[in-house]
Amino acid sequence: MITENAQNTQAPEAKLTAFLESKLSELEYELVAVEILNHREKKLRIFIDQKGGVSIEDCVKVTHELDQPLEMSPEIANVFKGEYELEVSSPGLDRPLRKSSDYDKFAGKLVRLSTFRPLTANETKLPLYCAKNPKQKKFFGFSRGFETETASILFGIVPEDGTGKKPKTETLIRIPLELVAKANLEPEIEIGD
Repeated sequence: MITENAQNTQAPEAKLTAFLESKLSELEYELVAVEILNHREKKLRIFIDQKGGVSIEDCVKVTHELDQPLEMSPEIANVFKGEYELEVSSPGLDRPLRKSSDYDKFAGKLVRLSTFRPLTANETKLPLYCAKNPKQKKFFGFSRGFETETASILFGIVPEDGTGKKPKTETLIRIPLELVAKANLEPEIEIGD
């Protein structure tokens, strides 16, 4: 629980995200991601999800439900000085993974992940792998969950062969969550006969 003093020291974007998480929880939606565009165009882009997926009607409903509370909130005034556009969307097939719980929720699913810098042998617990791949910052493989003790994602790296089929071999490494620059589900589209 964040105290009032701790909230006052948070960046305006963090306060806005906390506000949105609270409002969406009341509406029984999950906040997946927030994008704030505050340069040429001023836009608040919110990605939502719920069990069973998100429809266009859900996006319209959430837009209407958030419009008035956002207009009255000091959080939005601290982020945008004036007019802005609200856009509510589903996370899509390539859903971003941002929270530790996302890696547990989507365990067993293919993920594309990039890190801010190459990983060390101590971080991954795989010195031979790091010696062979000293500059690697992009990874493709399976989420194997989140390891709370080390605050790391368990990640099964697989070789990409371009066929789109699930590979049979993987190398399990630990990737510290704070080093993840970007992670998205890899769309898996099955084509029938």
